[in-house]
Amino acid sequence: MSEARRPFAVRFSVAAGGVLALGIFVLRMNDGLPWRVSLPGAVVFAAIVGLPSVVAFLAGRGRAGLYAAAGMLSIGLAVGLSVFGLVMFAQGVVWLWAFTRGRDRRPLRTVAAVVAVWVLGMAGFTVLFVHLDPRCATTRADGTVTMVPSAMTTGWVWDAPLEETASSSGGPGVVSSVCVSDVVTWAETAVSLAFGAAAVAAGWVLTPPRRDPLPADLSPAAES
Repeated sequence: MSEARRPFAVRFSVAAGGVLALGIFVLRMNDGLPWRVSLPGAVVFAAIVGLPSVVAFLAGRGRAGLYAAAGMLSIGLAVGLSVFGLVMFAQGVVWLWAFTRGRDRRPLRTVAAVVAVWVLGMAGFTVLFVHLDPRCATTRADGTVTMVPSAMTTGWVWDAPLEETASSSGGPGVVSSVCVSDVVTWAETAVSLAFGAAAVAAGWVLTPPRRDPLPADLSPAAES
């Protein structure tokens, strides 16, 4: 399916991925923490939300199997991203529909691409939650935001208690405080982005572009 022949629903859903990525970037940058703490999470979550759209965009380059990969990944991520889950689920349905409109001449390669893109994409999402990095910040009346120590658990998620209260101590001039049980670090961002890049690369390699056979008068046999 070429770029010019893509149905409007497919083109719209791909473009919507960019809007969703921008939206989650803005939300993550306004979580009450200093921007330098919020930036890694904003970058990586925007990349994760936009990843299925990147895969679907590449499907229009003669790699129709990537529609199936993008659709399954989008539906998988929709379960974990509750804020945008409904939209991402709808995107996934549209891309699976786009895949069914064509004829899959390489079913084994398509299955391999779907599995590889889904596993690598979901790994890039999951890696953000395996290590807890709590942070607390206070905001003073003059607008100054200061990081303060947190008593919450730092370490692997399976070592954390089932219930934990997030709190931060106030002080003179403090008008608000915020604590989060886990922020995204630059190390986690790098690993997640690497998984995302690997997902795109695997899908690209496993779904080579379809090449229609040469006309009879241009085939090597016709020249002999």
